[in-house]
Formats: sequence, C-alpha cells, structure tokens
Amino acid sequence: MMAVRNGREMYIDTQRLHTTCTVFQAELRGIDMVVNWIGKQRTKTPSYAINIDSKAALLAIANNQAIHPLAVAIRKQST
Repeated sequence: MMAVRNGREMYIDTQRLHTTCTVFQAELRGIDMVVNWIGKQRTKTPSYAINIDSKAALLAIANNQAIHPLAVAIRKQST
C-alpha cells in the first residue's frame, strides 16, 4: 500500500501473507489496509482515490451478497 499526495510518497506499508493466500485474497487485503489507513487519518479529506486493478475484488466489495470476510469488513468500514 502506498499513499501519494501531490506526486510525493507519504506512506508505504507492506504485509507478508501466508503462502496459501490467493491473488484475490491479497488484493482484498491491500484494499482493507488502505481503508484502515484512511480511517486513521487525523485530517479528514472529503474523498480519496484508491487505484485498484482487480475487478473481482471490486465486484466482491460492491456485492452485498458476497460473504468473503475481507469483502464484508471493507464494506462495513466504508459506510
């Protein structure tokens, strides 16, 4: 996860996942990390841009019927 403001890196975070994790799970975890980071910011910004290239992860988050634990957690944090 990397946060950029005015073309400059502000924050970088990484996390090692279990070797059995799928790419889908890694994408969801990255989104979860950035949503958590946004929630912890003291200066509130009206909007953020999160650049994601995983259509499957975005669809899982947007689908209220999707029950993947990370997708559910992201949906709850985003509301």
